[in-house]
Amino acid sequence: MTTIAVPNHQIIGQDNENSGLSENAASRGGNCQTVIDYVIDLLSRRAYNEGDQLPPERELAKETGVSRATVREAIKVLNYMGVVKSIQGSGNYIRTDYSESIGRTLRILYLRKDISNDEFASFRLALEREAFDYALENAKEEQLQELQQVVNLMDITTDQNLINSLDERLHSLLVQASGNQLVIMTHSALTGIREIYMKTYINIMVTIREGGYAELQKWHHGIVDALVRHDREAGHRALEGHYTFQKQ
Repeated sequence: MTTIAVPNHQIIGQDNENSGLSENAASRGGNCQTVIDYVIDLLSRRAYNEGDQLPPERELAKETGVSRATVREAIKVLNYMGVVKSIQGSGNYIRTDYSESIGRTLRILYLRKDISNDEFASFRLALEREAFDYALENAKEEQLQELQQVVNLMDITTDQNLINSLDERLHSLLVQASGNQLVIMTHSALTGIREIYMKTYINIMVTIREGGYAELQKWHHGIVDALVRHDREAGHRALEGHYTFQKQ
């Protein structure tokens, strides 16, 4: 029999005593799954949207034919899945940004070194190359203008924290300009890994590798300029140059 343990910090409004699933709850796994399936079915039918409040535990128990204790256990799992956000004293609310829960798993794999730096950089390259192609068709003028502003601002600062923030903004803008929700969500799920990776990477680029930051900016400008000019091949070359340089 497997007991599912839910980390305390992932659940809002739960105290330590009730932070994990009990063995009794695990033995009632079928009932708990009934509630989870019920809520997911409601979401799939768009009966609930982002920010909507779920019915009270008593009502959910009645609708699914389980005890209120089982409903509480199911809500904990839904919190951990990123489907529900529980606010103490208020209730349980629907979330539709699932990238956070996916990102937690990816971050653990990265910290365990099950995902290497090269694998992370290669995956980001593939993702952003796809984003670039979509952005050629979908980017709005204000997004292109902000991309140009960000890359120009990166030219005139040597502050590592600001460079890190601007770099994140630049790549996020590129992905958002794609308009593809799956690409956007996947990129967002990588945020936890990126935060760890970039702490070392920016330090190397700015303070250790001679000419490193100028080289990095050359590729950044290449990406933005190619997007503005609708030049797919140049954009791909700049992205590949950027991530190849990163892996050196």
